[in-house]
Amino acid sequence: MNPAGIATQSTQFGLAYQTYPQYEFDFKEPDSVGEPETGFINPQLLPSFLGVTVQFGTPEKPWAIGIGYVRPVHIKFTYDYDPGGDDFVNDAEFMEDQQFSRTRFVYATDIRMKGPGEAGAFTHVAFGFGIDLAYTNWVENGGASDNATAFGTGLGILMCLFDNTESFKALFGIAFQSPVNFKIQRDTSLYPAWDWPAIFTMGLTVYLFQGMPLRFTFDLQWIDWENAVEPSTLAN
Repeated sequence: MNPAGIATQSTQFGLAYQTYPQYEFDFKEPDSVGEPETGFINPQLLPSFLGVTVQFGTPEKPWAIGIGYVRPVHIKFTYDYDPGGDDFVNDAEFMEDQQFSRTRFVYATDIRMKGPGEAGAFTHVAFGFGIDLAYTNWVENGGASDNATAFGTGLGILMCLFDNTESFKALFGIAFQSPVNFKIQRDTSLYPAWDWPAIFTMGLTVYLFQGMPLRFTFDLQWIDWENAVEPSTLAN
């Protein structure tokens, strides 16, 4: 989320998988309800996160580049315009499945106000910038489908508020992910195609080291879902 976070990291690799909430169409229910469940999405071999960070700097002037791939959300909904009806074929046509992914190329650098290993307040601050290539795949159960790609950006700052180098360190970070607007070649008057929303994140992390290797993180995140989809043109 914060591209500045890789500035002082050593060269490393990360991989993660996750399940996603999905509302599957249930023909056994009288009203054909889309029941919630969790599962993987196709292709299942693609991870939810894949990242590589390479450190090029020195302890006095660290800087790094990174490449990251992320699939954080999956939108799968069932739209039933006739609850309780028996026309299952038409009802099933209103199941929408939309996947999202974002590949980021990052540069991050760290500016030190104090030397490596020196204790004190405001010891260093990192800045990061990322360019993103976002992709979405939209499928409607009635047979319509489309793919779209678009560019986005990410910005971040990560500041060390205090570090005694032994048992306590506090970091404060702010990050912004730009929205990504996809051009889906279809009529959106009935069922929405979602864009990637703008995201603003800020947080405080406290590290406790010798004898108590713990980390506490407090985050606040704002996601602009309201502007990520066109307003409905249907009455009511």
